Amino acid sequence: MGAIFVLIVAILIKMVLVGVVTAINDKPLDALPFANMIFLMFQRPLFVIAGGLGFSPILLRNPFTYPLTAFLEHQFWYPLARLSYGAYLSHGIFMLFRTFNMERGMWACEIDAFFLFMAYLSFAYLFSFLITVMIEMPCHNMFQTFIMGVNLNPEAQNNFEQIYQRSKLGKGKRMLSSSEEDASDAETLDATHDDNSAGYAINS
Repeated sequence: MGAIFVLIVAILIKMVLVGVVTAINDKPLDALPFANMIFLMFQRPLFVIAGGLGFSPILLRNPFTYPLTAFLEHQFWYPLARLSYGAYLSHGIFMLFRTFNMERGMWACEIDAFFLFMAYLSFAYLFSFLITVMIEMPCHNMFQTFIMGVNLNPEAQNNFEQIYQRSKLGKGKRMLSSSEEDASDAETLDATHDDNSAGYAINS
């Protein structure tokens, strides 16, 4: 019940803030300048506090939020989570690039805002993916291998050791077989030499 109460309080705070902002934007000249300034000063902190309050049951792993927690912990989100910080750092660059290269301003429109949001999001994640694959991962692997001395692929090392052990065993077997062949050849030569000596004694 506590998680439900926290979520309801957070949603109500957000609804009140959005309603006040909408009323001010509809009739900006009717709002008192001082009251408008005070509201804008505390509006974002209150909005962030309400968002954190609403998200706290998820962070605290309340049983009521288990379906949502299980959904967010799915392995599908892991690649996007790896790219999220790069997208966060690069999306502002694309926004500033477009803003400073516009010849004239544009009217506020919900569909344009939606399309621009999707474009910035796509470019940011694509740029983050390229930077991660081409720069971050190779540098990280080099650091782990040459500086930290961490084996990044123990299975390959185990396979190499097994192949090396098999090659040593095969080499030992080949040496053993060759030594046995040499011994058998020596015995054959000795037997032949004995036969020849015996035949020479009989003839004499």
